[in-house]
Amino acid sequence: MQPVVDRAGISEKTRSIESNGGGIYIGAALHACAEQLARSTQKNRHIVLFADAADSEEPTDYQTFVPELVRAGVTVSVIGLGSDTDSDAELLKEIAKLGNGRIQFVADAADLPRVFAQETIQVARSAMVEQPTAVEVLPALATIGDMPAAFPKLGGYSLAWARPRAELDLRSLDDQKAPLLCHWHVGLGRAAAFLGEADGEFSGELADWPRYADCFGTLVRWLCGGQTPGLFVDAHRDGAFGHIAVEVEDVLAAQLDTARGVMTSPDGRVSDLVFERIGPSRLLARVPLDRDGIYRAALQVAGTTVRVPPLALPYSPEYAPQPDPRAGERVLRRLAGTTGGRLQPTADQVLEGPRRSAGHDDLGVLCALLALGFLLAEIVVRRFGIEVPAVRLPWRRGAVAAAKVEMPATEVVVARRAVEVPKVEPEPAKPAAQEPEDGVLGALSRAQKRTKRR
Repeated sequence: MQPVVDRAGISEKTRSIESNGGGIYIGAALHACAEQLARSTQKNRHIVLFADAADSEEPTDYQTFVPELVRAGVTVSVIGLGSDTDSDAELLKEIAKLGNGRIQFVADAADLPRVFAQETIQVARSAMVEQPTAVEVLPALATIGDMPAAFPKLGGYSLAWARPRAELDLRSLDDQKAPLLCHWHVGLGRAAAFLGEADGEFSGELADWPRYADCFGTLVRWLCGGQTPGLFVDAHRDGAFGHIAVEVEDVLAAQLDTARGVMTSPDGRVSDLVFERIGPSRLLARVPLDRDGIYRAALQVAGTTVRVPPLALPYSPEYAPQPDPRAGERVLRRLAGTTGGRLQPTADQVLEGPRRSAGHDDLGVLCALLALGFLLAEIVVRRFGIEVPAVRLPWRRGAVAAAKVEMPATEVVVARRAVEVPKVEPEPAKPAAQEPEDGVLGALSRAQKRTKRR
């Protein structure tokens, strides 16, 4: 345990460590780190266990020891050399989980410095180097354009690592040798990252650098697709119109007289661009976009062909969201004023007046009284045996009349054929049983008769 002051001495001492074979004893390593951290008073106490994902041995009491470290304020992360499918990968994952840390597997040893730095940044919650740093200009910077051969000293920078396909343009001249400016191509697009502070406390000598505007202006033009030095082309859409602007340096203003361009619409039609000079070194073409789709244009200035960024009209501008809700009213007002008319009624007149309704009638009490009346009427009818005449529905009268037609017992019509039915002598009627007039049976008999009459 020591402060990182003598970086070169610490690095030299670390590189003198030799491996004499044998396994990776995880338990011994964790206990040794814990003894060191026990004497530390730092706020962040963290262990990074680096082990082979296929050769990690003797974890000893890690299942009880690592949780004790967490309770004491010490966290544990694991970096495994190999993949998560190796034989000891599950053991390393469990240690990181018990230690409230992270687990990362690295298949290529060349990525280890980046992974260790990322783990350190996540623990310290800071990736900013806050000290003056000299800058080295690398040859790749010249591929962007007319960039300076020297760069001023920075007051600080954000620590990061370059992507595998990135072109390194600027690099710090400290022990980190960290990238400060990188650029690369993504498909047909371009991207760049500057890790210094453009304007602030850690800008250093960059804030007073005379070539500040030239350097970053060239970088932005390169990102926008400018290919010719001193020439910049921009294209954007405003509603149903496309605006193509051409700008050159003042010394090249005379070359704009020979500028010409063409645009291809989504249906394949090719039309010439008509430019208007809006400044000594600027031209502007305003093109109507009459249908949705992709519009592509090309420009030629002084024999050099320049690619213009494409324009896209995804749908008709009338369906585009309007940030100003009164824009339509103003258009109608201008139209009425141009033709000598007036806008009537206005939007305010349409919306003026009270917002209250005309009123309403509560029918709840009336419906309740009607329901109570029907209930009482039903009780009276049932209690006193009042006969209510049956209501014959008009569309049911024919069916009822047809049901009352008596057909001879000897003839039945089926599928338009007459079938002879043998005549059957009726059995003599049995004498009717004497119905009791009094008592419960008599009351039931009378009720049955009333039901038949209905």
